[in-house]
Amino acid sequence: AARSALSVLSALGKHAGASRTSEEGSDVSLQLPELGADGLVAGLVQVVQGAFSELPLARGSICRKAVRALSVLPNTEPWAALDQMLDWVEEQCSEAEERGNGPPVMAMHLAAACLERIFEFGDACPEGTLQHGREEKWVRLAGTAEQPGAPLLSDILCASVELFLAVRSTDRIAELLIKSNELPVDSQLQLASIVLRPLRRGTVSVTTELLDELSAHICGIFAADSSSAVGDMDRLLAGFVKLHKPVPVHVRLADRLRLCVTLPTVFALAPLKKYRETVQRMLQTSMLKALRQSAACKEPYLDFAVACFIHFLSRLEPFKTECSAALTKYPLSSKVSEIFVEALLRCEPGRNLELAVVALRVCDRTRFFQDKELPASDAVQKAASVLRHVVEKNCPELGRQGTALLQTAERGSMPSELYAIRQDIGQQPQALTMGGEGGRAPAAMGAIADKVSDVARPMAAAARAGGGMGSSSATKRPLAVVGPAEVLGESAKRPHCA
Repeated sequence: AARSALSVLSALGKHAGASRTSEEGSDVSLQLPELGADGLVAGLVQVVQGAFSELPLARGSICRKAVRALSVLPNTEPWAALDQMLDWVEEQCSEAEERGNGPPVMAMHLAAACLERIFEFGDACPEGTLQHGREEKWVRLAGTAEQPGAPLLSDILCASVELFLAVRSTDRIAELLIKSNELPVDSQLQLASIVLRPLRRGTVSVTTELLDELSAHICGIFAADSSSAVGDMDRLLAGFVKLHKPVPVHVRLADRLRLCVTLPTVFALAPLKKYRETVQRMLQTSMLKALRQSAACKEPYLDFAVACFIHFLSRLEPFKTECSAALTKYPLSSKVSEIFVEALLRCEPGRNLELAVVALRVCDRTRFFQDKELPASDAVQKAASVLRHVVEKNCPELGRQGTALLQTAERGSMPSELYAIRQDIGQQPQALTMGGEGGRAPAAMGAIADKVSDVARPMAAAARAGGGMGSSSATKRPLAVVGPAEVLGESAKRPHCA
């Protein structure tokens, strides 16, 4: 009965919170004369404490529902109640410290839920609440969770990771994910779901480091025997499927698209066929939406998606293992590329040849670029070769026609957050010929930032054309790209090509 009441209050609170942030929203707050704000907080805390016997994923969900339920209070009372919850967390942690124990797990989950709520509302929160949520003690709380007397390792790791992500501190996530290798597979899967959630909701920025860490963690799970954790695998897959749902915070279109077309591809290594098929359909939907956005906004979103995948593949653990081998056919890397290519070629019936050329065009373009963070590595070129092989295998009708299409293809460039122009390109003129236009190297596509000032508009246009990438809003930080034109000394005033 308490859980059912919590679900109802959470749904009302979610609606009330959305109404407060809307200009035309109506007041749906509840008057609780007999219970009051203090009574509501006490009751919600009691429900939260009773959730300790649940799995870590369920604990976090119950805490978030409890925090959302505070929004049924009128005026500014929800924020005062949220401050009370954070005060309760501090009291519980202080008492545990006096006893020589680690922080209570449920207190950490509740702190993470409160801090996430503060981040979602941002400047709409009172200044006092904002300052309360930004205090350094929450980072220290997440970092001191492994002291003597702490609960089970799996419980502490999940609570600690969730709290680190809530305060958007990702420095220790890799260390905690590696430590989770000691845990059973079901606990590792729950931890992967916990890390995925803030990524898909936009409360944590999509970074190369975080994608590398999470993909390595999931690949390790697939390499082990995960047949006994089907339920947790299903929950992780459900988290990936939710990537297409709208999110309550501002998310860059570049980050959303990058996440949708890269991380799900690791399911190509999943043990069961049903997982691979589900992810392929999801990737196919992402490709189709990117294709429609490209047509609606006149921007090369598909090129961007392929470039992101090549970079992601070059950092994938199975790919790095295969690169270090003396002789390899890149079997695992080819499987990951296969699921990406099949989704790309099938997203729009009748256009598979055109879409294959898009992928080959980006693969060819990697000759002029290097990994921005690993300039001495040639991994992106090797990853592009793997992808090229898979594309040609899946689209044999390319033949000479594909070569001609590549020679006459429009010139382009790569995402500047991931790639940099090769420093030795100016000393290798023979490597710059690409065919067409007198054998000149491709000029820069130009920064998409010059054209897209607010990605919310192209997403709205794409929604009218058939749907967005699952982001309800976006900031004014659009995609950025670089090209080899500046190295070749070409004029910056030259008309840019995609």
